[in-house]
Amino acid sequence: MLANGFGAWQFDLKDVCDEVRVRGYVNLRTDASDAAIAELATLVGHATGARSFGMVTVRGNGAGSWLPMHTESISLGESDMNELFALGCLESAPVGGATCLYDGRRAAHALAASVPEVLGVQIRYRSHAYPGEEATHPLICDDPEYGLVLRYRSQLDTNTVVNVPSAMGEDELYRTVDEAVRNALTLTHRWREGDFLLVNNRTMIHAREPYDGSRALVRCRYDDPRHRTIEIGR
Repeated sequence: MLANGFGAWQFDLKDVCDEVRVRGYVNLRTDASDAAIAELATLVGHATGARSFGMVTVRGNGAGSWLPMHTESISLGESDMNELFALGCLESAPVGGATCLYDGRRAAHALAASVPEVLGVQIRYRSHAYPGEEATHPLICDDPEYGLVLRYRSQLDTNTVVNVPSAMGEDELYRTVDEAVRNALTLTHRWREGDFLLVNNRTMIHAREPYDGSRALVRCRYDDPRHRTIEIGR
């Protein structure tokens, strides 16, 4: 199925589905407007079998530190955590602000082989944005479709490690996992207006570089139980 109506950009939706399942992400192009991004998000959601998505425009004016590495919506339980999310670019920052994607499968296998004691670690995640919401995930999850993969967010005060391995302290645990994730860097995406980055949240971990100046991204979370801004007709 070939998608048209997005300026000069055309793509095969079957290829999109295959890419995001196997590689973990795909970048598409459309016009840099809320309407065009919503239209593309709906088309992609229909092709991937999503029922709905929540759409929020996130604007910022400079950030001097990294957004920590994390699995999106990790404070939701495994059955509710969205499989896909996307970011559409309305305005790119003049300096910095790249989104970095890390392969959670590669990081999980590296950790399991080199530090097998982390296989039993579980971490409870809470959210400042959604008070009262929390979920506990195994650090290394055996996903029924993707095999061993990380469910992870870098060290924050809203994390609680349930069972720290006896051979290492909590700080060492986070340093070890962070290093494995950094070594699994797959993409450093430098934004252009009109980019639409679709990410497999079951396999990829992401972070954001510091940036200067203003920027605006549209975040779309597919099948997020908290936000069903747009229902997708079947």
